Amino acid sequence: MTIPTQPPNADPAKDSDELFREKVRAQIMRNLEEIEKMAAERATMASQREKMAAERATMASQREKMAAETEKIVAEKETMTAEREKMASEREAMSAQITKMMAETVKMQTENQWYPAIVASTVTLAIVAVTKLFL
Repeated sequence: MTIPTQPPNADPAKDSDELFREKVRAQIMRNLEEIEKMAAERATMASQREKMAAERATMASQREKMAAETEKIVAEKETMTAEREKMASEREAMSAQITKMMAETVKMQTENQWYPAIVASTVTLAIVAVTKLFL
């Protein structure tokens, strides 16, 4: 972007002041076009920076939402784990009760199996005792 002080390969006798000025103006115009182009590129880059900053903010917001959801899921998992453990202990308690009831049932069945025999023998002994008493 240098402005020539004298036209290149110019013969001062041939070139007039007007030709030199025209070349300088053309160079200035090219330089101005480059400056405008650079300004437009700078504006585009600023716009892209703003867009990227907005995207970063959006991503940060989404990251925060995901972190909150993760914490919620972890809390739900812990709750479900506690419920599962509670259900397991309840199941074990029920299993123990069922085992106890089954043992009691077996005992009662055994007692009921011998009950008629015991009653019959007691009645027989009572008859023998009464018979012996009166005879």
